[in-house]
This record gives sequence, structure tokens and C-alpha cells, in this order.
Amino acid sequence: MNSATGLLCPSYATLQKKTGLGRQSIDKALACLERTGILRIARRLCRQWVERINLVTGQPERYVGTTQATSLYSVHEPGAWADHLARPKGRRAPFLSPRQMSLLERMQLLWADLKAASKTEFESELAKAQETIAKATADADTPPPPPARPPRSRGLRSASPAARIVHRLTEEVGLSEREAALTAGLREKGVDAAKIPGAGGENLTQWVEALLERVSGAVVMGAAQRIEKP
Repeated sequence: MNSATGLLCPSYATLQKKTGLGRQSIDKALACLERTGILRIARRLCRQWVERINLVTGQPERYVGTTQATSLYSVHEPGAWADHLARPKGRRAPFLSPRQMSLLERMQLLWADLKAASKTEFESELAKAQETIAKATADADTPPPPPARPPRSRGLRSASPAARIVHRLTEEVGLSEREAALTAGLREKGVDAAKIPGAGGENLTQWVEALLERVSGAVVMGAAQRIEKP
């Protein structure tokens, strides 16, 4: 209350300074007091000279305008209905989460250590941190080496044509009379019978090698692949 005039018309700046609250909190408190009848608020307007710079011409101008003055408050006994009004719901205080509190505590400890450290210690720790950051950045920029591939088993790819033909006849087909079956296949492909060696006492590999000296390997392999299992 103004002791000189006896008026109760504090401004929002004065209320914020006296209470330590924000403008929104003061608005809510005044609205609650007005609903209960404890406060009666008269919004006051006043006419006064206003000086400003014209935004169009850029020249200073002065005119009489209506502005909002501080509200006038009067205190009364609360109304009979005040006990039946719903109480305003309070909002939970925005307390920090445990993780934020732990981070703040770490920062406080860090600042305490920095204040206690000398200039030489601070520079040495700073250099170590910079080296660690540079190393981590270099490791991140360097791509990891590709994983080592296991050696590929070439199998029959590296074998001779004769060995592959023999494998076809023995392992995949499993014929007992292999020379006769391959001879019949070559005759069907139009190979001259004079080029096909006779089945003598040599083993199958020697017979196929002798055959490849006279007939193309592609033709012999084609005939061997056409032989089906019995």
C-alpha cells in the first residue's frame, strides 16, 4: 500500500520483487483471490501524452493516448462461497532426474578439481585429453581391415581333365564298365572309332589320358556328363 496516497496499486514489477514469483504465478494468485472475494480488482486506464518514432516517416511524434495503468486493489472479507470453491491444482515442481543430478555432481567435482589444480597440471591434463580425442578421431576415420577370407577349396577345378573325367565316371556315375559306356557316348557324338583306344590292361586314368591325346577334352567331358547312373 502506498503510505502517501493510501492506495493499493502495486505494479507487477513490484509484486515480482516482493514475492520472488513470476508474472504467470502472480496472475494465477490474483485470480484466485478475486474469485474468493478477498480482492476486488479495478483495471485502470489513463490518458497521457505518448512520445514515439513514427514507423512510416521516421520522425518523432507526440500524441495523447490511452494506456494501461496499474490495477487498483481493495481488500475485503472472503465471501460465503469461498469455502465451496475448488482449490487450484498445484503443479509438480520440475525436479531434476537422478541422471541429471549425477551429471551436475560430476561437474561440481570437476570444477573443484580444476580450481585446486595448478596451471602446469591443468595444461598437462588438457594435453592428455587432446591426445585421447585425436586418437579416437583417427581410429574412427580409419576403416577396419577386411576380414580374412578362408582359403577356397578348389577341389576338382585344379585337377587335370583326365582326373575330372575319371571322377565323373567313378564317383558320380559308379559304372563297372566305364570304358564301354564312355566309348558308346563318344560314338553317339560322332567320334571316329579309330580315335578311341581299346580297353587294355592299363587303368582307367591311363586310358582316359590316351583318349585325350586323340579327342578334344570338351567332347570327352560332354560324353561323360551325358552318361546317367544305372
